[in-house]
Amino acid sequence: MSIFTDKSWSPYAAGAVIGLLQIPTFLLMDTALGASSSFVTVAAHLASIVDPGVDKVKYLASHMWGAKNWWQVAVVAGIALPGR
Repeated sequence: MSIFTDKSWSPYAAGAVIGLLQIPTFLLMDTALGASSSFVTVAAHLASIVDPGVDKVKYLASHMWGAKNWWQVAVVAGIALPGR
């Protein structure tokens, strides 16, 4: 049976693949593979609706724009959507 047709992967194999994906992520995006910053990105945009001056907060402003922040939002959205 092929690893691609198995119903689930071994946690060791999945962990190794995720670990190896860190290398191109650091090289291409200059950040680690993760999802925690996606919540800051979404929260900063929601806060900017209520308070337009939120972009003056350095931490929030650094998470509002750029592919580095939005790809993590896409990852979280992809996790939440059902797989087929």
